[in-house]
Amino acid sequence: MEFGRLFHNSGADRIRTCGTGFPVHRFSKPALSTTQPPLLVNFRRLCGIASNHATLALARQVFDRRCSPILSVLALNLTVRSGISVCGGYDVAYRLFVREFDRMESENPALLTHVSRRAMATEFVVILPAARADAVEVAVSALELLDSIEQSLTIYRPDSEISRVNRMAFSEAVSVTEATFQLMQRAIRWSQRTNGGFDVTAGPLVEAWGFTTRSGKKPTEQAIEQARQRVGYQKIELSEPDRSIRFAAEGMSINLGAIGKGDALDQVAERLHRDGLHDFLIHGGNSSIIAAGDQVVGSEQGWPVGVAHPTKPKHRLAGIMLRNQAIATSGSGKQFFHHRGRRYGHVIDPRTGYPAGDLLSLTVLMERASDADACATGLFVEGSDRTENFSVDDVLLPLVRVRPGLRQDSVTMDWQGEIDWVETPEDAVSR
Repeated sequence: MEFGRLFHNSGADRIRTCGTGFPVHRFSKPALSTTQPPLLVNFRRLCGIASNHATLALARQVFDRRCSPILSVLALNLTVRSGISVCGGYDVAYRLFVREFDRMESENPALLTHVSRRAMATEFVVILPAARADAVEVAVSALELLDSIEQSLTIYRPDSEISRVNRMAFSEAVSVTEATFQLMQRAIRWSQRTNGGFDVTAGPLVEAWGFTTRSGKKPTEQAIEQARQRVGYQKIELSEPDRSIRFAAEGMSINLGAIGKGDALDQVAERLHRDGLHDFLIHGGNSSIIAAGDQVVGSEQGWPVGVAHPTKPKHRLAGIMLRNQAIATSGSGKQFFHHRGRRYGHVIDPRTGYPAGDLLSLTVLMERASDADACATGLFVEGSDRTENFSVDDVLLPLVRVRPGLRQDSVTMDWQGEIDWVETPEDAVSR
């Protein structure tokens, strides 16, 4: 898991409505085909239409193409807000919306609406069930939180909080916002729980191995040792009274990539709940997911989520029903290189300076996405033995281990804890 170069955008990037699907987890292939073609809408183009007739014609065109009616209603609503009179077009579109949506929902009660936004070098998506399709604006508003979160946590903007910490924290204590300080505290706790397997200061080692620029190379022993001198969560000093951070070693830096995306999901989910929306699925780049409530509202069955093969992204290994939980996967299946016949993955053990883990991937289920992200990374680094009977608050942690098989791209899979399977690994193999 990583925190790559950030991309800024304003407003929801995409909203689409389509038939039921198997939500993707870490690049898993959808299990069910959509029953209607997705529609990608550029809101800036829609809201920029100044012609009343063009606006109404656009609404009719959307319906003629059997695409999501709620998009026209929201677009026209935004057009009205921007000061453009639609001369009754909104009322006409709304009546069309009610008629068409009732028909579409009766034909396909599992209709899903996807609202997406680009941030933190990945795509954040809120998925709404058919019965909550009228909450699109709530989802758009919640996703707008990503701008401020990204601005605080990114290392690619010199004016961000984390960049300021990295620049000044060795010479003086640097005060940060309460949200950033609490995230740092959470990160340190997971470093302690995983015996240093999870460490937000591991950036120099990742850079030494060339994974920062996606140009993997085996560094010299001297380069690894020099990088290790600047790594170690124990060298971070947190002061709660003034919410400040200080480094005990020169040249240290922190990168919250392995926990920041999960924290962003947690914050967006909390906003959705505060705004009265309790049935949704949200993911950031498919490797971290929060599922709240149900895909079929009131069923108490949750949301089906696929677990993908770590080296064959289009192949699904199993399916899990997720309800009021988060799920995260850590692994080296996507970023690696070979040197003299040996495979080196991008997840580095900050304690040794070398790529870690005897697993191909590790998936964990927890209450919060930030905890799931950090826990999955830390335990992946520690290895499969450490995951055996690992408990959180005296409860056996639900997790799925994927190990390399005897042949290339073959895997074996086992798990522990309470997992609600919608498709077991055996079912996936026989598919």
